[in-house]
Amino acid sequence: MAGRMMANLRRALESPRAIEVEDEVAFPHRSIYLNSRLIPCRDRRGRVMGVMGLSRDMTERRVMEMALRESEERFRSVFGEAPIALHVRDLSPVVAGIESLRLSGVMDLRAYFDAHPESVEALLGRSSIVEANRAALELFEAGSLAELTEGLPRVRGPQYMDTVRQTFMDIAEGRTRFEGETVIRTLKGRDRPAFLRAVAMAGHERTLDRVLISLVDLTDLRRAEQEAALSRLEALSATGRLAAGVAHEINNPLQGMKGQIRLLRDDLPLGTAGRRLDALNGEVDKVARIVKGLLDLHREGASEDGACDACEVVGGLVELVSSEMAKSSVRIETALPATPLRVRMGANQLTQTLLNLLLNAQDALPQGGVVRIVAEGRDGWARLSVSDDGVGIRPEDRARIFIPFFTTKGPRGTGLGLSVSESLVRAAGGRMDFTSEPGKGTTFQVELPVAGKVGIYREGTAVRAGVRDT
Repeated sequence: MAGRMMANLRRALESPRAIEVEDEVAFPHRSIYLNSRLIPCRDRRGRVMGVMGLSRDMTERRVMEMALRESEERFRSVFGEAPIALHVRDLSPVVAGIESLRLSGVMDLRAYFDAHPESVEALLGRSSIVEANRAALELFEAGSLAELTEGLPRVRGPQYMDTVRQTFMDIAEGRTRFEGETVIRTLKGRDRPAFLRAVAMAGHERTLDRVLISLVDLTDLRRAEQEAALSRLEALSATGRLAAGVAHEINNPLQGMKGQIRLLRDDLPLGTAGRRLDALNGEVDKVARIVKGLLDLHREGASEDGACDACEVVGGLVELVSSEMAKSSVRIETALPATPLRVRMGANQLTQTLLNLLLNAQDALPQGGVVRIVAEGRDGWARLSVSDDGVGIRPEDRARIFIPFFTTKGPRGTGLGLSVSESLVRAAGGRMDFTSEPGKGTTFQVELPVAGKVGIYREGTAVRAGVRDT
């Protein structure tokens, strides 16, 4: 330490002006860091008479700098080797672009983006990827960051741009955390479902010039779901063939029993015996409904040829059941598009599906309430939802909700309504799902291809590809 100090003094004596130096001064139990300004002192003839020094204790600053450097090194290590695809994006030009739109008089950004989709592309084009880890390069099938950056316009599939548009809306509302399911496109043109999460890095929340984006590839998960669905479909098909073989043999004696019960009932006066026959007849009817439900559940080609107007089906169904549901203090509200919404599903099948959902919603409102039906068309898909603010579905029941014969209604339910509905929707190339919160209500969503669109439901395309604030 003394040698370094003497060297600094010699430098100051030989320098025509002041110099600045930093030194570590070691003590028995700790070290301090000093920033010193050494000023040579001269007489009237310019001869150096000595050195004046001014020192500042920089220990705290140096410790913070070293901690920051170590933190950055740890981040680089974790970032680079993480198995999840990570990249850092500079979205500050997007923030500036949105502010510019506002200053130019654009008040409704969503309407503006819908009317000018090229503006979303332009804003995204101003942003840049600052760095990406190995997993991100593999996910996008890029050999390097430069190749990924150069090929960015090729990874902007329609579902991903839906996500981007919603993210820009969230940025406009001041949010700094976003997440949602989307579909990305690799540089080789492959579409991959992914879960996206973006968060502004510490210290960059205002400018968004450093946003950490993680992408979890859902390809294997979706493949496993499809395989599970196929296995379930095969099992249901096998059960259906068995049910079809037995149904005829069961139905014949059932009809005979019902006929004999009617004859006995006509011969007996009102009283205990008559009431017992009525109860017996009710049980026979229940068996008949179960047999019919099994046949409906497993009937091949359940979806009729042709199509129907979903709005017309909803309107007719509401007219049919509203007065009966009003007796239970349940009111039906609808929100339907003004133009026809034709779906690739037969009218009878859609009516049966929605009727099951309406009856379930009514059962979830023992004290009465409102059932809301909403329909909309977007991106080649029709979305119909049936919502109630009733008792909700218990978490432990959710995984079994579409399983045949599972019911929460006790002896009143057969456990086939939702199974039949879900099978009919799937046979039409669509999907049924639900969200529920105990005590707050349930929403069932039915998604069907619009008439003229070919293909079955693909995960990630019919789901809203937006993001939400966390």
